[in-house]
Amino acid sequence: VNLMSSGLVQNCVAMLPKDGMRQEDAMALLNLLYEEDTLLRARLGDAGIDWQYMTADEGAGNAVSITGLPARVEPLEDLHFSILWGRNWGEYPGLTHWSTVFPMVSRITAALPQWLPSDFSGIPSDYAADYLAARLYESYVTPCSVPPLLLDDNTERRMDGYGLAIVNICRSAADDFIQGRRDVENNTDWSNYLADLEAAELKEVLDLMQTVYDSRWQGLLPDLYVPKP
Repeated sequence: VNLMSSGLVQNCVAMLPKDGMRQEDAMALLNLLYEEDTLLRARLGDAGIDWQYMTADEGAGNAVSITGLPARVEPLEDLHFSILWGRNWGEYPGLTHWSTVFPMVSRITAALPQWLPSDFSGIPSDYAADYLAARLYESYVTPCSVPPLLLDDNTERRMDGYGLAIVNICRSAADDFIQGRRDVENNTDWSNYLADLEAAELKEVLDLMQTVYDSRWQGLLPDLYVPKP
């Protein structure tokens, strides 16, 4: 189901019907979808042909990821940036990955720079800076998971419209604060930002999402999430 296509909500949550006839088979499939080998296969191609895991010894020295730790994956083929990151991949035939059909690819795409050698040409030059900046804010964030919120067609269309406006306001404000056009320490600038979000119906969006979450998911997800390095 395409929920909140504006990008306001993204998730990797799955659910099974309680009266399903093949629960064990369904769980086996879900386990497969979340395994690292499967995710790497989806993005990089065949293990042993397109990529391989690196041992601790192989990862020593200059083969480090952007985390500063030994790299865990070594590409064996010339993985073009566009293929690796899903940009116009169809123009470069040859790889055997499943990047356009696999449901969990976004998760492995986010993790790859932490696994591949930091000097790998497929990683954007500013990715390391973005990663380090994110780690600075990590202690201020409460990790959570947003499950699928099933909405009727009319509500989903309305939410999509709100979501797009909210995302654009947040992106524009973030750029203004970073570039110094607005001052995050200035009460007026911050109040104006919050007013813009209120005018874009952020409260209605959050209230509706909370109502749907409470009716379907309350008490079903972990209360504590442990961030991984």
